[in-house]
Amino acid sequence: MNLDYAGLLQSPGLTFDATDLSNFLSLRAFERERRRVETLQANVLEKQRLRREVALYKANAVEREAERLRAAEELRRRELAAKEAARQKAEADAQALVEKRAAQEAAAAKAAAEAAKSRRTEKPDPVAVRSDRRCDTGRGTRCPAGRHHTTTCRPTAGHPGSAARA
Repeated sequence: MNLDYAGLLQSPGLTFDATDLSNFLSLRAFERERRRVETLQANVLEKQRLRREVALYKANAVEREAERLRAAEELRRRELAAKEAARQKAEADAQALVEKRAAQEAAAAKAAAEAAKSRRTEKPDPVAVRSDRRCDTGRGTRCPAGRHHTTTCRPTAGHPGSAARA
């Protein structure tokens, strides 16, 4: 601040110069405002950074949840595929068992048919045809016809055991 006196001593002229003071005060106000603005900018930048972090965390959480759902779905698909494979294997095993039984039954039927055919084509021995009667000659282990005593004999006119039954 400057005080200047000019003119006669009886009536001096007073000039007051406050330019330096006003410059200092303006500069001080400007610095205070600059600090306030910088603080506001820092707060805005911090809020923006925090919002970006929150958005990143949310995106990561959504991505993790999506990955978890994909993994769960993949696990469910694998379990379904394993169950389906087990079901198909069981069906194939059951079908193979049915086919095996059918083949065994067919083989048994074929063998029975062949045995019946061979029995039909075979001419029976008139003396040794089985019946429900036994040779009752009672002469040891063989009957007079030459058969074992325990075998059943068909009664015929010439067989010695026939006479006893008749």
